[in-house]
Amino acid sequence: MSVKPASSNSTPAAGADTNIIPAGTLIYYRYEVQSVLGRGGFGQTYLVHDRHRFNTPCALKELVPPKTEASAISKEQELFEREASVLHRIDHPQIPKLLTYMQDGELWFLVE
Repeated sequence: MSVKPASSNSTPAAGADTNIIPAGTLIYYRYEVQSVLGRGGFGQTYLVHDRHRFNTPCALKELVPPKTEASAISKEQELFEREASVLHRIDHPQIPKLLTYMQDGELWFLVE
């Protein structure tokens, strides 16, 4: 699995929301979670530091598809990949630049 704590003391505290990735967790051996920026119906957005780019701050959007049947998940994956493709092509000062997108099983991420 590519999502792992950066250190042994980065596990959630007792009673913590287990849907939130704790600070200190390393995503894809590169993006270290700092804090939660926001939450919505389809997931969370985190402030992360990119360890491969001088700890540059980035926004990491974790998209959590609803638990549905396989055909719906396939459509959600297609929409996720389409959104990533569109974000990659957009060049506008009001829209964050997509740096990458990743998927590992049920974990889907956009890095901006």
